[in-house]
Amino acid sequence: MWNRNRPDEMQSFLRRARAGERLMGLSLSMDTVIPAEVATGYSFDYLYVDLEHSIMTTGPRIGEVVRAADASGLPFFVKLNNWDPTMARDMMDMGAFGIMAPFVESSQQALDHDAAIRFPPLGERGWCSAQRSTAYAQSTRFTRKLDLNVQEQVADFANNHAIIIPTIESFDAVENIEELLELQQFPIWHIGAEDLALRLKDEEGPPDYEFVTKVVKTLSTRLHEKGKLLTFAVDIPPDDDPQFTRELMDFLQVDLPYVFDVMMLGYGLQSVFRRI
Repeated sequence: MWNRNRPDEMQSFLRRARAGERLMGLSLSMDTVIPAEVATGYSFDYLYVDLEHSIMTTGPRIGEVVRAADASGLPFFVKLNNWDPTMARDMMDMGAFGIMAPFVESSQQALDHDAAIRFPPLGERGWCSAQRSTAYAQSTRFTRKLDLNVQEQVADFANNHAIIIPTIESFDAVENIEELLELQQFPIWHIGAEDLALRLKDEEGPPDYEFVTKVVKTLSTRLHEKGKLLTFAVDIPPDDDPQFTRELMDFLQVDLPYVFDVMMLGYGLQSVFRRI
């Protein structure tokens, strides 16, 4: 990971998205490194290491999947299952480009999350030379084994380039959207449509997805009016017309769509079995 130019990679990633290039991401939720290892060959542009609703939340393979994501050469972000500043710090120490934060509902909450991934004086993140992003102390003032200026690079990336991706997935977040979008530190926003659907319905029964789609569209419009980018999960079942998915992404103005590795595996197997 130490030969990657993370600032340039992050800026290129954001520049491409802002220029209108729709970048496709892969969400890694399976307890295996294989999806990360093949992602580049299948033309994915970025990765999420998904610790929410995932066996990796408590499993021993988180570190291995993060290393595989880093080895892919793609920008990768870690999606936390709940906000934990210690876990956010540790994932950044492992080399993540940023953290996707769930259930962000207020500007102060978002700012607190942002402070957790930045070093003083911009934030509250603690420093340790003996961790992965600093080459395990190989370039500290005590050893000088490598002349990589790793410490300076890590501090610069954390304070000037790493990002928090806030998730809008509650009624309070929708109510506070104007306040949230005034924050300049967050170029990418995530909308959790399914959680939003559950929390916007008034009575028992299935969510009103037509209404939720309108809410997501309104949120997306405001995001883009404020110069933000939208990342959003898309579903591409083998029976569906791909044109429908493209039209949905166009309608919702999704800049950074992503798919789940486990669903792609299931759909791939389904397509194969139907040919037998």
